[in-house]
Amino acid sequence: MKLCGVYFNENLPKWQKMLINTRAILTAFIAINFISIPSTVALIKVWGDLTLVIDNLIVNVPFTLSTCHFITMCYKKKEIIELFYEIKNDWAEKKTEVERKIMVRATKISQLITRYAYILVLIVIATHNLPFWILGIVPRTHTNITDGDQPLIAQTIYIYDLNVDMYYKITAIGQTMSSLIVGISYTTTGCIFYTFILHVCGQLQILRIHMEKIFEHCNNKTELDDEIVTKLIKSTVKRHQRIIKFVEVMESAFNIMFLQHFIAVTVMLSTEGFLVISILVGEVEVPVAAMVFTILYILYCASMTLIYCTGGQFLIENSIAVYQAAYNSRWYNSNRNCRVELLMIISRAQKPLLISIAKFAPVSLSSFANLIKTSASYMSVLMAVKS
Repeated sequence: MKLCGVYFNENLPKWQKMLINTRAILTAFIAINFISIPSTVALIKVWGDLTLVIDNLIVNVPFTLSTCHFITMCYKKKEIIELFYEIKNDWAEKKTEVERKIMVRATKISQLITRYAYILVLIVIATHNLPFWILGIVPRTHTNITDGDQPLIAQTIYIYDLNVDMYYKITAIGQTMSSLIVGISYTTTGCIFYTFILHVCGQLQILRIHMEKIFEHCNNKTELDDEIVTKLIKSTVKRHQRIIKFVEVMESAFNIMFLQHFIAVTVMLSTEGFLVISILVGEVEVPVAAMVFTILYILYCASMTLIYCTGGQFLIENSIAVYQAAYNSRWYNSNRNCRVELLMIISRAQKPLLISIAKFAPVSLSSFANLIKTSASYMSVLMAVKS
């Protein structure tokens, strides 16, 4: 997010904060003024032609979505900083070798997912922009409704004359810069979420280990053993409460963002899937570069959504495993008070921790399956309308 002007560090001098805020405003200005607004104006003008509308949405929707994500990240900056500090504190705590390996493994998986996401988005951006700059190929349907003598990468309408060579070049550069800003900003938001998810799942796995070993000191049933178990239960409850608070802060920061994402991805998958089918059956003629870009774009949208839903499902399963670990522990060796305290832990852990889509549904694999079904049904509606 540094490239986009967002920096999660409060311990900075005022001049540096002003510089970062200025950079954030500048990047948002470039994306909104070069793509979002001109593309929306073009959408109004081509409304009624299904192929041209889909060509517009393939750029307009992700730019609008990414701008909303960018604004949300800036607005929820305090919550994001709080989560990063919690991760820092978890790493600073003393831990066993097993616990350290769990946290390192979560970090490595997060790094792999981040690299995959950035490589994929850069390939998508390159496929969309390089044919234009190298071969002069526009990766969409050319139309005289919005395009002049020199068509641009995106279907847009501007208030100035694009037939002037200088204006045309500046606009083309601005559109490519906007693509980079939006792609990196959107991908970074997803990677930050997945990093948080993997960290909290690692903490739940550590908590599960503690729960399984909590009654190992009760073999002799002495008063000293009971005191040790009581202290262990208290520390376990505090750790569990900290994890619950971490997830609640995540929920507050990301739930509206996921509502935006699922609505936008449903529209994009249905429209772009319809476009691919139309190209394959010969109803729409576009350059090969446009076909490749559309397929990669669908793959990127589906991959990012699957990453989110896999992370959400992983969180649900790990939170449920906590109460199972408590039940499978040697609670029968403890006294009555310890059993009552353990029952409270089990009762709370039975309610799974989850990230919701604006409180409507959990971010999980079932939600991903419903998204694919909904997109396919909308795609069939578009095909019926076209025929």
